[in-house]
Amino acid sequence: MSPDGTTIAFSRLDAHYTGDVFLLRLAQLRVRCITRGRGNEREPAWSPDGERIVFSGDAQGGTLGRRTIYSIGADRSLLRALTSGAIDASGPSWDPQGSSLLYALRNVVRR
Repeated sequence: MSPDGTTIAFSRLDAHYTGDVFLLRLAQLRVRCITRGRGNEREPAWSPDGERIVFSGDAQGGTLGRRTIYSIGADRSLLRALTSGAIDASGPSWDPQGSSLLYALRNVVRR
């Protein structure tokens, strides 16, 4: 739920098991996709000011099995990767002031 209580951010899988992040505006019951990635975007979390959403996924077609934490504007502006490399990042959450993120990391070793 957005900080002002007007919009819900959620993720949804399609028939091909790829996911995207959507916004549902409660007043109009209007749904809008904000990611449209090639991978599985999920776990959206609003910034305390309601301007940005972080999520985990593969929004830019990265390495299979390695999720990245991304940030995107609530208006779909400025998608950027916040993590990268040989890690699997998930479960992003903002601190109450919006100055830091907490997320889980897992090393991924391929043989």
